[in-house]
Amino acid sequence: MDASDSPVFVDFFPDWGHRLPLWDGGTLPPLSDALLGDLRSWVKTWQTVLDPVFEVRWPDYETGMAWVGEGLRLVAAVEAELGPGYVIKYDFDDFYSPERPTRERR
Repeated sequence: MDASDSPVFVDFFPDWGHRLPLWDGGTLPPLSDALLGDLRSWVKTWQTVLDPVFEVRWPDYETGMAWVGEGLRLVAAVEAELGPGYVIKYDFDDFYSPERPTRERR
């Protein structure tokens, strides 16, 4: 990509009815089968484990943070496969971050 080229912005978030969390208007080049499988698995976890019908229901703090961590890993993997002409935008780590439970003092 030279200085006259504009990067392609890709939004990364899960949504109902979609197997992949990538939103680019259909312009992405093909991704590896392994990465596509990981992306589908991440979205399926959002749909089935986190159960976001009206709000995300974290089963526990560790599960929520593992999902966020996997999402961040997947963003980096997508960026690596697509190369420097693409910018991945995400905010699922802020929107879905659960709060660590606090213990009451006695």
